[in-house]
Formats: sequence, structure tokens, C-alpha cells
Amino acid sequence: MEAKKVFATTILVTVILGSTQVMAAVDKGSFTFAFGFSVRGTTEFRLGNSNTSCDTIADTWRYNENHILDNKGHYCMELEEKAWFGKRYSGEYHLADGYRHTSWLGKIKKATYVVNLGTNDDLGPSSRQIKGVGTIYQ
Repeated sequence: MEAKKVFATTILVTVILGSTQVMAAVDKGSFTFAFGFSVRGTTEFRLGNSNTSCDTIADTWRYNENHILDNKGHYCMELEEKAWFGKRYSGEYHLADGYRHTSWLGKIKKATYVVNLGTNDDLGPSSRQIKGVGTIYQ
């Protein structure tokens, strides 16, 4: 009787694992940015009806200098649908510290989007800006 339970469990696990598909995220395009308060994107990304994330790597720089600052700013990215009254999907704020951060945007609808970025820090008086790169995945 015990051997039958083990055999049945093994068959069940095999069927479940055999039918599971692992979906890898696909790179949908990259972008670069540099801003002191916010920037509205111009590069268009054609995205499908799918779960979407965006990886960014950014750091806080002295404006017009090649100098990374210790006093780090924060930034947030969003996808904005290119349509009248288009939907926006926003990520969370990240520290512009030179490390990779992921914004999970959830399932978005099929459309064309641009990437906007902004900060809730007052970077201007200290001549700071946030510069970085990002990649959209679905």
C-alpha cells in the first residue's frame, strides 16, 4: 500500500513539473537618462499585454562634471501610454547609488509607451543630477 502512495505521488509530481513552463523575460529595449528634476521620454517602446518590469542603474552626479557624489538622490520611472488620456504605470522610488534596481510594473496593456523619470529630491540647489540607463522587460 505504501509503495502505491509513493508511486502515485511520484507520477503526480512528474506531471506537474512536466507541464510547468518557465517563461524568461525578453528585453524590449533600453534607454539612457540624465535629469535634475524630471525628464519626459521620447523613445517609443511597443509593448504587449504582459507583465512588465524595468531594470535601471543610476548614480548621482555633480552637474556638468564627471564626479559621482556621496549625497545620493532618489528617482522613479514610469511608462506612459502614447495616447490621449493614456494610462501610466509607475515604479517605486530607488536610490541613485550605482546599483541595479528593478521596478515591477505589473501587467500592462498592449500599446506604445515612453519612459518618464523624476525625483522627489531637491537636486537643483546643490547642482546634482541623476544619470543612468534602463532596460524594459516583458
